Amino acid sequence: MACETTVKWFKKRGIPFREIVVYPNTEDELFLLKNVKHRFVPVVVVDGKILDGTKMWFEALEKEFLKK
Repeated sequence: MACETTVKWFKKRGIPFREIVVYPNTEDELFLLKNVKHRFVPVVVVDGKILDGTKMWFEALEKEFLKK
């Protein structure tokens, strides 16, 4: 559910994104474990900054990356 909500959020705002399905024992899973310290998704990365899906990243994204 959270992943679908995240995709809808980006699409609604016309923000381009790349969706990655994380499979066990892959580089993507290793990235999560190394950089986020868990396997919970969604995890959003914008300009190299990780916005952890376990937090209110929607608010962080709007405040930090959609400023005008």
